[in-house]
Amino acid sequence: RAFAKCEALKSVTIPSTLTAMSGSYVFNGCSSLESVEIREGAKAIGSDAFYGCKSLKSITLPNSIIEIDRSAFNECTSLESITLSNTITKIEYSTFKMCTSLKSIVIPESVETIKSWAFEGCTALESITITNPNTTIEEEVFVGCTSLKCVSGASGAKPTDTITDGVLSMIFDREVTQYTIPEGVTKLGSNLFESCAALQTITIPEGVTNIGSSTFYGCSSLKSITLPESKMSLGEYAFINCSS
Repeated sequence: RAFAKCEALKSVTIPSTLTAMSGSYVFNGCSSLESVEIREGAKAIGSDAFYGCKSLKSITLPNSIIEIDRSAFNECTSLESITLSNTITKIEYSTFKMCTSLKSIVIPESVETIKSWAFEGCTALESITITNPNTTIEEEVFVGCTSLKCVSGASGAKPTDTITDGVLSMIFDREVTQYTIPEGVTKLGSNLFESCAALQTITIPEGVTNIGSSTFYGCSSLKSITLPESKMSLGEYAFINCSS
């Protein structure tokens, strides 16, 4: 908490001699902080480092950064753009949660995993590019991203929908009108189709035994769903606000 709640602080430069902001909440609640320069040499950003820095608009991370801990930019509500280093391997839990001004982001090829809630509540996020087709995307990464329309790969093509250990956790075509759950899927992840407003029909085959919570939240055009005859567990709020 070295500079936590320094509400008049407007700019900061992290020198190359400071290799890690490893403590939690280093700049937490610095509500006037507008610009941050992190020079080459810094290797890590600690948990909640810039949590609640509501005036921070943009930041570029040097390639020396290899780790960003959980909630590092949580509630940076003015953050419009961020350039991630091409050396980080994981985007942690809630890293960009409630960054309500963030419109687009490119996930570098080095990222192997995007943890749950990483972009939760990023209501302005419209497009995201995931350059590594093998990146693992956990459940509920894009919960509340009501403007998300385009999730693409490096070439512009949509990556293959993410299935991990039988759990379908990410649908890349957010404007799909009809969808058939692929073979081998046993569970539909929580918030999987949230706010897919164009979705009209869906077919769920035999083998699917679990529909997660809020899976079809806000699918306002959903008119038809085909369910398997076998026993199935239905999560809380699975079809809430499916008004059609």
